[in-house]
Amino acid sequence: MTVSLNVSELVTETRGLLDEFNVEGITTNQILECLNRAQKQAVRIAARQVSSIFLGFSVLDSDDFTSGDDGVNQAEMPSGVFARMIKKIEVRTTGGTVVREVTPISVDHRHPYISTSSSSIPQFYDVVGTKIRCYPNLASGYELIVHYTKQPDTLVLPQGQINTINSANSYVLVDAAWTDLTTSTDSRNAFINFIDYSTGAVKGSAQIVLLDTSTKQIKIKTSALTRSTVFGRTISTSLPSSLAADDYVCVVRGTCVPQLPDGFSDFLVQHATVALKRRVKEPSEEDYAALRDIENDLKKMCHGRESTMRIRKANSILGNALRRHYL
Repeated sequence: MTVSLNVSELVTETRGLLDEFNVEGITTNQILECLNRAQKQAVRIAARQVSSIFLGFSVLDSDDFTSGDDGVNQAEMPSGVFARMIKKIEVRTTGGTVVREVTPISVDHRHPYISTSSSSIPQFYDVVGTKIRCYPNLASGYELIVHYTKQPDTLVLPQGQINTINSANSYVLVDAAWTDLTTSTDSRNAFINFIDYSTGAVKGSAQIVLLDTSTKQIKIKTSALTRSTVFGRTISTSLPSSLAADDYVCVVRGTCVPQLPDGFSDFLVQHATVALKRRVKEPSEEDYAALRDIENDLKKMCHGRESTMRIRKANSILGNALRRHYL
């Protein structure tokens, strides 16, 4: 299994690329800010190359729709959609099978399909602001499955890598003392995420009841939680059943392992380095060239492209080409 770099390691690598720049004057928070900006750009690239990456879905039924000023029913876009990147929308009978895929349409061409009734199955949709609108309106007894690119979790520093798990007594022992955790209920840093060391996925969230620096023990609260959710995450009263040694603990705000494919680590570091150098003075042409080379390599990733029409027609294995296709 691939072991991905954690955020602390990315910070160290970024500092290493700052060369002769005044690295002491650049704070860890500034590096984290630039790494998170780089991550957003990386998600834009990855989502275009691999349709399944950061893929999320949400179900909307007719009760989620309200009538807009023009009589067209509209529903709020699901929370957590990144850059309004809707992949596709399907309509199905409630809890049943998919009837059809709903086709995106521009505002300029929607007029013939506008209906103020709710007795039809939508054929088209558009997105205006944060609203999804259907043409014709979604009928009762049907629901939409909205597939979209998810907002990436914020990159934060690890607060320890797990050595020992004691589920019966609801605590873990970590390899190093934390820097940002607290038991104070006035702080969101009293809430933690448990992070898969390989994928960066959040396995679960909990509230801290005890921090023992001598044994490096983090004990979670099993009752009388201060909050049931933080940043939209459900706070549990038990350790995740899938929690394993080598997983990480971090503050509830994000993840300490990037959820991108491992090949994107170089891009995150180089993108952050260029952004940080721009704060001091103009980066060198070599810095920009290195970033362009890495970005171009990522855009040429083959995984996820085989199913596109251009690739199928150009590939003798996936289908015979009717004409020459240049990639």
